[in-house]
Amino acid sequence: MAKQEIPVRRTATQRVRPGIRTAEAKGPSMTWGFSFGKMNLILLLVGVAVIVIGYLLMGTAISDGDPAMNDGIWNNANAVTFAPILLTIGYGLIIPFAILYRGKKEEAKVEEQVA
Repeated sequence: MAKQEIPVRRTATQRVRPGIRTAEAKGPSMTWGFSFGKMNLILLLVGVAVIVIGYLLMGTAISDGDPAMNDGIWNNANAVTFAPILLTIGYGLIIPFAILYRGKKEEAKVEEQVA
């Protein structure tokens, strides 16, 4: 099967190497930006804070003294209950939401570009 070339309009002064497309042949250009804004950073920091609190709370659940003498007894039942809940909320909800969140300003810009 023969290779087909894309016809490109050239002026007399343009020199185009074979296999290279010009801007006319590529189509519309898109601009890319870093969409991780201030609100995303705040949400990410809140998620990290919730995770740190969860780990600190989990660390307080073990009774004081020699761990070999405790036989794994948990003194603080609330900490054992709430620490996994905080870690699940931090890792499962807040961090993904912070990464995927897009502000209303960006949504309005996207709608204007589509229309």
